[in-house]
Amino acid sequence: MSSIELSNLPLHGVFTAPPSKSVAHRLMIATALAGEAPEDVIIPGNASQDIAATRSCLHALLSSDTPTLDCGESGSTLRFLLPVASALGKQATFIGRGRLPERPLGPLMQLLSEHGGLSFPLPPELPKKKPDPHPRKLILPHDSQVEEFCDHLPLRLEGRLVEGYYLLPGNISSQFISGLLFAFPLLKALSRLQLSTALESADYVRLTLDTLKRFGVEIQTNASLTEYDYSGSSGYTLPKDLPLSVEGDWSNAAFFLAAGALGGVGVTAHGLSPASVQGDRAIAELLRQFGATVTWSDDTCTVKPGTLRAISEIDVRAIPDLVPILAVVAGLAEGTTTFTHAARLRIKESDRLESTAQLLRSLGGKAETTPDTLVVTGVDHYIGGMVDSCNDHRIAMATAIAATRATGTVTLQNPAAVAKSWPDFFAVCDTLR
Repeated sequence: MSSIELSNLPLHGVFTAPPSKSVAHRLMIATALAGEAPEDVIIPGNASQDIAATRSCLHALLSSDTPTLDCGESGSTLRFLLPVASALGKQATFIGRGRLPERPLGPLMQLLSEHGGLSFPLPPELPKKKPDPHPRKLILPHDSQVEEFCDHLPLRLEGRLVEGYYLLPGNISSQFISGLLFAFPLLKALSRLQLSTALESADYVRLTLDTLKRFGVEIQTNASLTEYDYSGSSGYTLPKDLPLSVEGDWSNAAFFLAAGALGGVGVTAHGLSPASVQGDRAIAELLRQFGATVTWSDDTCTVKPGTLRAISEIDVRAIPDLVPILAVVAGLAEGTTTFTHAARLRIKESDRLESTAQLLRSLGGKAETTPDTLVVTGVDHYIGGMVDSCNDHRIAMATAIAATRATGTVTLQNPAAVAKSWPDFFAVCDTLR
């Protein structure tokens, strides 16, 4: 495993936010299903591994009846394209790497099986692993449901998805919901999706609904986003503004905006929309609540340091990707910050509750976890140490920002994990020294 020593110099200056990974996935899928190449979506800079996975899977899906779809480590690619491949009647084989084979698919697989007689046999050339005698458990918020997560990949689809009534929990993965919504226009018949519990990560579903509307697909919803009705009367049509561009990514820009709150003279980000549907736009308001100075000018956001004080409680159901960098900020704020409703972070690229806590503790910070919370108590500065990224891009990036407030050397193991979402992350770091 490779490692690097991170600079403890404060970051300052101007950068341009990378294209939104969440938006790019959705635009590429809709573009391909409308009959054009996913390359008609403009994604400037080096494509992340997740975006590359979606692009290659779309090419394979639309060029063969029996494609093999390598999703890499991208949960979005897998969960979006499973229902799409089913609706297209493809005998598709899905494979993946890293922690992706362990991330839960059970409710989605069961639902697909109920709507088209789909089965999921393993390809004969890819033997099934021995079952884990001690399967891990995912404890969902309020103990509402406990689900084992096992080795779901590789798997193969057989059959074809049909229209009908679909029922899913709303507190497992918004990606299941988005995948079904992408599939409904391919069924060309009346279909309804209803959620049995309140929806979490609602902004990600709104991104999907906005994308579908842009491509001529009308989905009727209620105010709480627990019911979705597709009339069957509209399919995918290309928008007139091809090629499509992707807006700036709040999730990734959050790391450098947070760096602006931690020291130096401030950091300015171009290319961010304050009106974006992306839920992680919440970073700007949360940094202000921590005590930073946040200002706007058109699509430009500037964050400057201030006296940091803890936020007593942050509900992260809608913003799970912000937890590592918010925890780094909380770790330097006076008082104790508690991140609540965070159980689903345990099934990200790492057990992100534990890996975030370990990041802080490795650098001399104070952090504790429960099954559903992360509790961070602020210190004056980090002292340095060695941090394992756990092959998690957000842990790697958060460590680089934490290093700017460390008095000693910070060593990061497996820094290449950033390529999953932002291959140019460390290059941008260098421009802000």
